[in-house]
Amino acid sequence: MIATVAFAFSGGVAVHARILRSELVAACPVIFALLILIGIGRRASVARPLGMAVAAALCALGLENKVQVILLIGALPVLVLPFGSTESASVPFWRHARIAWPAAIIAAVAATAAAWAAWPLIATGFDRALIEAAQFRPLLLGRFGIYQAALIVLIGACMTAYAVIWRVSAAETVASMSAIAAGALVALLALNIEYNTGNVIAVFNPLEKMLTFADAETAAAAGGSGLSGILWLLLDGVASVLARYTFVLHTSPRPTVFLIWLIVPGIISAWLRGERQAAIQALVLLLAATGIDALGVRRGLKSEYFIFTDPLIILAGAILLDSFADLRFHQWTYPVAVVLFGLHIAVGQAEPVKYALMRRGPEPICEWNRHYLPLLPLPWCPATRP
Repeated sequence: MIATVAFAFSGGVAVHARILRSELVAACPVIFALLILIGIGRRASVARPLGMAVAAALCALGLENKVQVILLIGALPVLVLPFGSTESASVPFWRHARIAWPAAIIAAVAATAAAWAAWPLIATGFDRALIEAAQFRPLLLGRFGIYQAALIVLIGACMTAYAVIWRVSAAETVASMSAIAAGALVALLALNIEYNTGNVIAVFNPLEKMLTFADAETAAAAGGSGLSGILWLLLDGVASVLARYTFVLHTSPRPTVFLIWLIVPGIISAWLRGERQAAIQALVLLLAATGIDALGVRRGLKSEYFIFTDPLIILAGAILLDSFADLRFHQWTYPVAVVLFGLHIAVGQAEPVKYALMRRGPEPICEWNRHYLPLLPLPWCPATRP
């Protein structure tokens, strides 16, 4: 409940409550997928592979709305690893070979059928001629499809590691892998509803699509300036994000910055108190948020992008708060909470107030409307008036 309220009043939601952008539509399904994976991972059930199929479908739907969400999707396999429990071990159904393996085979057949249905989209998405016509540049080694294959390997490796750590049976692991493939592939079929070759290529090559909007320095690094150039940009992005998190070195219209002030010492305190799993969970979430924000710096880390990482920071805070149940009786809890609430309201509403007091009209939208929304002309733009 606390995490829900904090997210509802976060900077990312505050911005998207006043402007219409696709980041909210893309981020929410992936965040829901993360919560589903955490929930079904902590307590085993017969239908757990079905839950994973739903999570994979939500991720694919989010990607179809905004390719930037690929960064959050890529972090999910690692994020879920520390969220197991003693109740994560497979239920008897998945430990009985005579019934578990037939169920796993059925899941594999479903994944194969989904792959057959989605194959035309896959072929189009990786068609070299179409990709080059879209003026995409390969991200790694002059070839397309490398990081996509690496992401599939990462998902498989993390699922295998999760199975070993939390005692998930081989049959359930295979069924879950097949369910994830089936869910994602079925969700990709939504591209056929309003088919557009450019959309298909962008979904299957999200990082290349993002590079078309990157600044000159990032484009040069990705275009072959060398590994050192890419690492330097990443370090520069991390430094910029850490400066923003301090708020003192770089002010930011982001209320969750002040939550980080509590999360960092909270992780240290939880570790020293013996709450090792809670500390690791919060640390992994915070590191993922930092990494995604560091990449977002290359596009200015606009307030619209907070919707991708605010939920991770808030979830980390909620986990630590749950592990410090006795904290509410401390003498400094109430005054510190009042100060943080005040800062949250003042800083969190700064951007919305700025937008509300702007004297300009809707005309600036006309600068990008025809390029980004060719099928949605706006009546007040001169070029689109009848």
